[in-house]
Amino acid sequence: MAEKRLSIRLAALDGKKVEQTFRDVGESGERAFQRISQATKPPSADLKAVDATARALNSVLRQAAGFIAAYAGIQGMVGAVRSIAETGMAFQGLDNALAAVTGSTQAAAAEMAFLEQEADRLGLNLLEMSQSYLQVTAAAKDTKLQGQATREIFTAIAEAATVLQLSTDQTSGSLRAIGQIMSKGKVQAEELRGQLGDRLYGAFQLAARGMGIGTAELDKMLQQGQLVAEEFLPRFAAEIRRTFSDGVPAASRSARAELNRFNNAVLELERTAAASGFMDGLTQGLRTLTAVLQQPEMREAAADLGRALGAAISTSAEALALLVRH
Repeated sequence: MAEKRLSIRLAALDGKKVEQTFRDVGESGERAFQRISQATKPPSADLKAVDATARALNSVLRQAAGFIAAYAGIQGMVGAVRSIAETGMAFQGLDNALAAVTGSTQAAAAEMAFLEQEADRLGLNLLEMSQSYLQVTAAAKDTKLQGQATREIFTAIAEAATVLQLSTDQTSGSLRAIGQIMSKGKVQAEELRGQLGDRLYGAFQLAARGMGIGTAELDKMLQQGQLVAEEFLPRFAAEIRRTFSDGVPAASRSARAELNRFNNAVLELERTAAASGFMDGLTQGLRTLTAVLQQPEMREAAADLGRALGAAISTSAEALALLVRH
C-alpha cells in the first residue's frame, strides 16, 4: 500500500509544470525533474523514488543557495557603493555649506580641520558633529559670536556631551538649541529650560552660575526678555567647561568614544574614496545603468525571473512535503 500511495503522490505532480520550472532555473533542475519522472514509472521502486525526490530537492536547494549567495554578493557591493556615495555627498555638501558660511574654501578647510581634531580628541561622530556645527556657525554669522567665540561655545557643548555620554541626537539637539538662541539674539525659556534642559542635564543651573545669579533671578530675566545671547552664551560656555572639563580625559576613552573614532575612521576611508574620482565615475555609471534598467527588455527579464523562482519554490515545497508524508 505504501508503494501505491507514493506512486499516486508522485504521479499527482504536474509534470509539465515541473519540467518547465527546472528548465527555467537551470540544467541541474531539469535533470532533477527527469529523475522524479523516471522514479514514478516502476510502482515497486519505492526507495528509488524517494531517493530521486531527495536528489531533486537537494539540487533545487543548492541552486537556490547559489542564487542567494550571488544576490547577497551583489547586494553587498551595492551597499558599499551606496555607503561611499552617501558619505561623499554628505561631506561634499558640508564643504560647500561651510565655504558659503565662512566666505572661502580656505576658511571652510580650517573649520573642518578644527572639527576633525575635536572629533578625535573627544570621540564624537565627525559627520553628525560637523553638520551641527554648521548650523551654529551659520547662526553666529555677522554677530559678535562669529569666529572663535562660536568654536568655544561648540567645544563646551561637545565636552559636556562626552562627559555625560549623550547620544548623537541629544548632542545635535543641544547644538540646535544654541543655534536658535544665536538666531533670535535673546535667550528664551523654551530653549534653555526645554531644548537644552531636556538634553544637557542641569543646563538651567549652569546658566545661572555662569551669569553669577540665582535661578529665580535668571527665571525673571527670561520672562522679561533681558538675557542677550551675545552676553549669555560665552559665559554659559565657560561655566560648562569649568563644570565638565575634569571629566573629559576619562570620558573620551569610553567605549562610546572609541566606537565613534572607529566609525570616523571608516567615514574617512569612504570620504577619501569618494574624492578620488569615485563620484565622477558613479555619476556616469548610474546614468548609464538607469537607462539600461528602464528598457522594456529588462522589465520582461525581471518578470521571467520572478516566475521561474516562484515556480522553483513551489516545486521544492511539493517535493519536501512528499518526503515528509512518506
